[in-house]
Order: sequence, then C-alpha cells, then structure tokens
Amino acid sequence: FSRCKPIAAQVEPPQARPSLRETLLPLKENPPFRWFALSVMCYGLGNLMAQPLYALYQIERLHVRNTDIANLANVASLSASIGAGVWGRFLDRRGAAYTVFSAICLVTSTAGVYFFAKSLPPLYLASAFFGFGLAGIELSYMASILSYSEPGQAARYQSLHSLLLGFRGIIAPLIALPMLRATSWQFTFAVTFVLMAIGALLQFLAVRLER
Repeated sequence: FSRCKPIAAQVEPPQARPSLRETLLPLKENPPFRWFALSVMCYGLGNLMAQPLYALYQIERLHVRNTDIANLANVASLSASIGAGVWGRFLDRRGAAYTVFSAICLVTSTAGVYFFAKSLPPLYLASAFFGFGLAGIELSYMASILSYSEPGQAARYQSLHSLLLGFRGIIAPLIALPMLRATSWQFTFAVTFVLMAIGALLQFLAVRLER
C-alpha cells in the first residue's frame, strides 16, 4: 500500500434508485461486460459446486489424514500469497480481462486434477493451482468492473456483479451434492470442469471484444 500513488477522490452525485431493468441494462448495452458476466456465472457455478466436493473426496475416497488436509490448505495459501504479487504485474502488462481468463484456466485445472487423482500427491498440485488462480480472480474481477464501467457507473456495475455472485452461490451447493449422490465422483468433477471451461471460453470472448 505504501507504493500506491494517491489520487483525488471522485464522489458520485446521489442518484435515484434504479429499476431492475436499468440494473440489468449493462448486459444489453456493453457486450464485453455481458460476456464477462456470463463467464462469472458459468465459471463460478462450476467452481462453487466443486469446492465442497474437494474436501469430501479427500476424506471419503482418498482417506487423507488431518495433517495432510492442513498441508493442502497451507500450499493453497502460500500459492495465493505468491500469486498476489505475480498477478499484479501480469494485470499491469496484459489488462484485467486477460488476467481473468488466465486465472480461470488455472482454477479450472483443479477439477481436472481431482478427476484423475487416485492418491494424495496430485492434490498438492491442485491446491497450488487453486490458490494461485484464486488470487488472480480476486484481483482481476474488481479491476474488470472498473474497466468495463462507464464514468460514474462503477457502482451500478458492481451491484450487478454482486447480484450474479450471490445467485450462483445460492444454487451451486443445491446442485453439487444431489448430482454426486445420483452419479459418481468422476462425473460430477467432469461437469464442474466443463462449466468452468465454458466460463473461460466466455471470458476469452470478452478479451477478443476489447481488442
């Protein structure tokens, strides 16, 4: 934070409460943001479906010890800490949209590793991918909102983004566990991988429209 250069505060004038139609209007009028928003839904749905499955798979199928679970969490945290600095420089060079795409690809690979994992060692690689990629997501999502929004409209774009985050967070757990009970681990991991891969593709379309 000590390296950040302060800028003059920009206070937006108070506005009337927008209608639902006005809130959703950026999805119609801003094609790059529309693809970004669809990417947020697809990738986020797959990721939030997969996250509780990772822990269950570790315990129920691989029977890993509590110490191993803690070590996996430590690897993810360490990777996220390293990733914060790496992604910051990457974002400055390549822009927010491409950073989102690259980070989504890394997080998506986590589900791929779990699909094939039959023992503990590959999970360390998955944890590294997950932590590193998630750091990029957290950094580039906000930067994307600011870059997509028109002057004075950042709050509206952020509120719409938060709405989408909340919606996917509600429905994802309601899908993942029933699907697991009805099918299998590999099928469920495959579905989450495909959803996240579609999210990556949609974000790639947003990148193309920006160029």
